[in-house]
Amino acid sequence: MAPGAPATSAVPAASAAAAAGPQDPRTAQERRGPERALLVGVAWGRGGRLSFDERMEELRELARSAGAEVVGEIRQRRGRPDPATLIGPGKVQEVAEARRRLEADVIIFDRNLTPAQQRNLERAIGGKVIDRTQLILDIFAARARTREGQLQVELAQLQYLLPRLVGMGEALSRLGGGIGTRGPGETRLEVDRRRIRGRIAELRRMLSEVRRHRAVQRRGRRRAGIPVVALVGYTNAGKTTLHAALVRRFGEAAGPVTAGRDRLFDTLDPTVRRVVWPGVGPVLVADTVGFIHDLPPQLIAAFRATLEEVLDADLLLHVVDASQPRWPVDVETVEAILDDLGARQPRLLVMNKMDRVPGWGPEANRPPADGPVGGDGRDAPGAGRDAGAVRLSARTGEGLEALAAAVAALLERGRWRVTVWVPYRRPDLRARIHAAGSVLAEEPGPDGWAVTALLPEAEVGRLERSGCRLVTAAGTAAGAAAGAEASS
Repeated sequence: MAPGAPATSAVPAASAAAAAGPQDPRTAQERRGPERALLVGVAWGRGGRLSFDERMEELRELARSAGAEVVGEIRQRRGRPDPATLIGPGKVQEVAEARRRLEADVIIFDRNLTPAQQRNLERAIGGKVIDRTQLILDIFAARARTREGQLQVELAQLQYLLPRLVGMGEALSRLGGGIGTRGPGETRLEVDRRRIRGRIAELRRMLSEVRRHRAVQRRGRRRAGIPVVALVGYTNAGKTTLHAALVRRFGEAAGPVTAGRDRLFDTLDPTVRRVVWPGVGPVLVADTVGFIHDLPPQLIAAFRATLEEVLDADLLLHVVDASQPRWPVDVETVEAILDDLGARQPRLLVMNKMDRVPGWGPEANRPPADGPVGGDGRDAPGAGRDAGAVRLSARTGEGLEALAAAVAALLERGRWRVTVWVPYRRPDLRARIHAAGSVLAEEPGPDGWAVTALLPEAEVGRLERSGCRLVTAAGTAAGAAAGAEASS
């Protein structure tokens, strides 16, 4: 190919189903097989964080996560997007011919389409066309299991659909099934903007109540003094697998643990489990929804109630797939989203899937003070702001001890090592100390217990006001400085 020439490829899948022959007029649902997807990639200008190849590989993963069979791929590099169809007229014709030849049920663009572009493309190509946002929303609709998750996905889908209703009378006939039409897309043909606006308002009211309920729960946790550690990161980085490993290793009681699966957006609904963290005591560990490049703004807005779990955590474990060559780009993406959300907590980089990195062993972990370093030894983006890095494999369990030590050191900041006298007549206060911190020693005396524990500074004051007597107190390096400042 000559330098500067448009990059074009139409790559059919090597399967008998894609063999030449008369086109089967039945839909994928009528054939009772997966929808056949033709992917279209467009690049212009300097591009973004991901290379063209990386964008298309991610689009393939998204399509497969939605249950599609990818039968082909077409690419085009342009100086700028076509305002009517995103791609040029000649490329539109090429896509139409490839759709017929490959018997594709759906055309998936890796860029977001305006409502007019989507309508123009569907008319010219003669088939269903969806964009990256619609594909991601469809995956979310298929993954949502709880009532809260379903409400959030429905809100995001309706917000996406609303501006596309103008002039879509004929296109609405496709709202009957298949990728890009799950969830609220299955509403009747006569749905209109007024009814959608009414439903959006209703969903916002319901989700506002969800946010209020979650805020009450968070205040309860704060009163109990139990620290919260939230797992964040790029989708499919292994957050759910790590969450399950931590619950199995440190959980207070046996119970069902959700194991992660190797697919994008496996976890949508936040899961919070209580564990007994070594050197800390009770800790709540929250698994959260994963992030992705160009995360649709509708999802960020709709999932605000879920994302507030991240904002309220004491520590963020930023889980990274260290086996991915592009992991520094994924880290930048997640850090940017966290900054946009207003997350200001300490962040510990967790380089996961190290069992897939050649030559790695748990002894490769260095203290967090050394700074965040990835599986290939490169400095991680945001190293100056983060609390450090730990390498591990959530799947094998190697490196969990290093993670436990690093988290304990970070959570100790702002906690005090105290010895308090608790009268025998107040067993409730003794139980409160056990619930709020890490008990290091207990000695019974003539008329009460002498309990030595690591406790949040605020909890120490509450215990004194409740009838405990402070015998000794010493803050951690960070906590003592804060205490001296407060008392001066």
